[in-house]
Amino acid sequence: MLNSIKLKILVVLIMGCIVFWAKTKSNPFEIRPVLLPLPSLKYCSCDSATYCLNDEDVIQLHIWYENAKFFVRSKN
Repeated sequence: MLNSIKLKILVVLIMGCIVFWAKTKSNPFEIRPVLLPLPSLKYCSCDSATYCLNDEDVIQLHIWYENAKFFVRSKN
């Protein structure tokens, strides 16, 4: 009777150690956020305070903005 109780306690402790070890081990396939650099934009020749954006520039800005939102959310 006493041996079976000791065996059960030992099994529970080993299972607890395995769970703790598995939680502390880092996942190698975890997605790590990387902040993309801000796309380079060209100033308009008519006014130095505004940018001349074509469709590709707008798409790059949207990609950067979504990446920045993901980066900020994953840091919290």
